[in-house]
Amino acid sequence: MKAAFAVWNGRIAPVFDVSRRVIIVEIDAGREIARFQGMFENDDPRHKAERLKSWGVQTLVCGAISHYYGVTLETDAVKTVAFVAGEIEEIINAYLDGRLHLRDYRMPGCSCRARRGIGCSRTKGKG
Repeated sequence: MKAAFAVWNGRIAPVFDVSRRVIIVEIDAGREIARFQGMFENDDPRHKAERLKSWGVQTLVCGAISHYYGVTLETDAVKTVAFVAGEIEEIINAYLDGRLHLRDYRMPGCSCRARRGIGCSRTKGKG
């Protein structure tokens, strides 16, 4: 399975809509087995969804994301774990260890984690 982490300046990008870089981590049995960087050429939601799909990404971890971007990713069956904040390495480790639901990784002012468990997750067919 592959998870993408929107990154800016060593941290989770605060807004996915304008983020141009992701770190893609390939995971097997809860362990990182490979990592590479992906770049988006523009901010078009279809472009980003298609690129994530072409890289084999099933989950995107990001900061804020607009409704339109979320729905576009949802259409391509990319689950989003949104409104996450922190240093990129710490977030990747928390994701691998199943600790991303902790308050420490929540964007300031975000209360949605308490309702949904891990970030403001979106999956196809769920709101």
